[in-house]
Amino acid sequence: MTTEKLERNLSQKTYELGMTVWYNKVDFQRKGKESLFNKGIIQLGDLIHCDFGVRFLGLSSDIQKLFYLPEKCEADIPESFKIFLKQVNHLQIILSNCFSSEYKGDEILRNARQQKQKKGINGKIYSHPLGYYGHGSAPIIGRYNQQNGVPGPLNCV
Repeated sequence: MTTEKLERNLSQKTYELGMTVWYNKVDFQRKGKESLFNKGIIQLGDLIHCDFGVRFLGLSSDIQKLFYLPEKCEADIPESFKIFLKQVNHLQIILSNCFSSEYKGDEILRNARQQKQKKGINGKIYSHPLGYYGHGSAPIIGRYNQQNGVPGPLNCV
């Protein structure tokens, strides 16, 4: 299977379910490859990254998922991935507990970052709203390369 074929399959399934695709990107990371965003043939041992947006009922979503394909000699995912997943899930809970209409996006980001640091979680926060187009028009909460705040009017809503 290639990244391109997986993109086509995801799009086809989305259309079969009555939705449309507005964004679809599949890439992978592999031991020995320096790039984080590789395209081509997917192999056992690859970490597959799907960045996928669908439109349904007038809303446009943007979902990112990671999938690990164990190598033949592996009965389970590596222990480091289990630790990572536990931390990511904990960070999601921290961030969602910080959501409040009383705060701007940067304030939510700051509160969540303080809590994650207290818990010893090393991660980045990036969240944006659903909307009638792309990423919606409401506060952005961080970006992968802007962890101290995101300038601009979208962060002031």
